[in-house]
Amino acid sequence: MLIRKGHARWLMYIITDATTGGRKTGLTYTDITVKYKKEGQFTETEKILTGNDFREIGNGKYEIFFTGDELDTVGVFHTEITGTGIEPATREDYIIDFVRGVPTIWENLV
Repeated sequence: MLIRKGHARWLMYIITDATTGGRKTGLTYTDITVKYKKEGQFTETEKILTGNDFREIGNGKYEIFFTGDELDTVGVFHTEITGTGIEPATREDYIIDFVRGVPTIWENLV
């Protein structure tokens, strides 16, 4: 997914049970650990979650809120969710620098 640089947003993840492989429901923010890595960063950063940053939207789908400061670097934004009894969930998004009024291929995709 393309994400505008510096714009806060919710990112969706599907979390599955490590034993059954089925979608895991009923998790809270204290059940998981979230790490992210920005373009050019050598090590992952652990995101400190609160109840306001994590929500279940149903059937093993969850959303995590990332701030504009966390999404402030152009390039690949890699995230990983881990926790006891769940399969690691990862995703890679691409942060782009959006300039309003300048026609680019990105304007049509974001």
